[in-house]
Amino acid sequence: MKLKINKKLFLLAATSTLTLSGCGLNSEYEGYEPYEAEYFTEVPEANASEGNIIYYSKLQEQTLSTSVVEEVPSIIIEDGEYVKATTNVNIRAEANTTSNRLCVLGLGASAKVIGEEDGFYKVEYLDYVGYVSKEFVSRYQKEHVNLDPIDVAYFPKDTLIYDEGMEGKSIAPAGEFSFVYEDQGDMVLVDVDGIVGYVDKSQVEHIDDVNNYVVVDISDQNVKVLNGCDVLVDSPCVTGAPLSPTQTGLFTVWRDKGMRYLGCDNSPWVNVMKSFDGNRGLHDAERYTEANGFKHGWRDSSEFVPTTYLVDGSHGCVNMPHDEAMELDQLITKGSKVLVKR
Repeated sequence: MKLKINKKLFLLAATSTLTLSGCGLNSEYEGYEPYEAEYFTEVPEANASEGNIIYYSKLQEQTLSTSVVEEVPSIIIEDGEYVKATTNVNIRAEANTTSNRLCVLGLGASAKVIGEEDGFYKVEYLDYVGYVSKEFVSRYQKEHVNLDPIDVAYFPKDTLIYDEGMEGKSIAPAGEFSFVYEDQGDMVLVDVDGIVGYVDKSQVEHIDDVNNYVVVDISDQNVKVLNGCDVLVDSPCVTGAPLSPTQTGLFTVWRDKGMRYLGCDNSPWVNVMKSFDGNRGLHDAERYTEANGFKHGWRDSSEFVPTTYLVDGSHGCVNMPHDEAMELDQLITKGSKVLVKR
């Protein structure tokens, strides 16, 4: 029994990059509609001497083998709309400036946008849901890279970030740090606090190619110890208060002297002290009692959250929980690099 050919199905097979010699066709027909073959049959023994009969089973085999298209996942993943604080800004309970203040979104910190109302963005930040004035934040599409990092980059000056079409997208500010996810010769793919794009490789430098180094993020209130792309320690911290801020920049640990009192009044005691900016340094600050009963530290564990520094920050040092500070002590020494960024 002869049936009218399914023209769409046949065209897919005929325009495949595979040669359909078993069907009496070859690659010279690519891009042309095969009007010459008008019928097909399910009977393998059918007379095909006329050249215009195609076996259905053969056509189906060829079609199935060439119609499966693998979807290539994107390497840049969108995480939703966020706002970044352009100054310290209150997150309030309602969309006005007189309602209760829930907390403060620090300069450079980000919060997820879940709505808009009367000149305010409704946001989620930590355990809070509230409103920030549009006047004091910038909105952006947060992204991340679906690849493992292959390198690290330090930006000694403001650097333009390009999108995939090589159009200007954003600015990586001087002093910023990023992992590198792809090397395309003159350009590298980076993620600068949720802004993903390409930067000129000549505009970036390495912090350290050999030794362990520290990255302190004031906006996230986080300390990382890294070796290349490997994160060895990932810890919360409390940095300097707004009136005595921890200075940003690239520093070197110039003194490594713990097991001492920080002040001249025998208070407080620290086990770890890595000085990198004058007398300011990385040290333990969590309340802790040693095996011999000796007590030191002055911060509760609950204080190591991203909002503490805005209301009860240090005098410029980077306060750390006890256990993480002890880990850092084994990895960082005099001469190690410390990058402090927002």
